[in-house]
Amino acid sequence: MSSKGFLLYDSILSMLVFIIIMMLLPAFLMLGQMDKTSKEKLQTYRDLYMKSLYLSDEELASYSKEIFSHQSFTCDDRLGSLCP
Repeated sequence: MSSKGFLLYDSILSMLVFIIIMMLLPAFLMLGQMDKTSKEKLQTYRDLYMKSLYLSDEELASYSKEIFSHQSFTCDDRLGSLCP
């Protein structure tokens, strides 16, 4: 094989590695952040659901307002009166 062919394969390989790193690394970082946020939301909504089984409506409303005031995400519109 001549050295010109090797340089072509070498440059294609280096470009491919560069593209993979530049595209996939931010995507993996974003997916990790989304996973963390969705786990926090899931835990909050599970806790709220478990409390809704045995608390009265007034107690649940005050409890949910307390929970959502400490969370980093906003309350869904579906929850209506439970949002602060």
